[in-house]
Amino acid sequence: MSLVLSLRFYGMEGILDKLKKIEQNIKNDRAMFTKMAVWAFKDVQDHFQKESGSSGRWPSLSQATIKSRRQGKKAGRSPRMLQDTGRLKNSLLPTTGKTRFIPDGVILYTDLVYASAHNFGTDKIPQREFMWLSNEAKRQIIEVVRKHVMHGP
Repeated sequence: MSLVLSLRFYGMEGILDKLKKIEQNIKNDRAMFTKMAVWAFKDVQDHFQKESGSSGRWPSLSQATIKSRRQGKKAGRSPRMLQDTGRLKNSLLPTTGKTRFIPDGVILYTDLVYASAHNFGTDKIPQREFMWLSNEAKRQIIEVVRKHVMHGP
């Protein structure tokens, strides 16, 4: 005599339909990556506004820099750090920032040659990190992904 255990799942059609819809949403990911990039660029702008990196406030400007901004060719320019001309900050706006779409995401960047020196620091330039994501931006990006996967573009 044999013993048989039979398991049956009713209503699987609805689950399979939902999984197919999720698969379609994931394949159409360009809109999701674009929304993610917009959130990231907004976050970077916030770092310029707050003059802060992932580990806190940026180092203060040197006295020589402060003096040069008060006199000569740079007189009247912005006293804010990394915003003397606004070129770096403006290169990272959602409308002007550079993006490159890759199969599993999006890369944001600026092509200004001096950007990495300020973001990472050098022997002569203190680090003023601006290319990082805050916890709030990460939460918003996760929400973009969740909505996209579940509901589509």
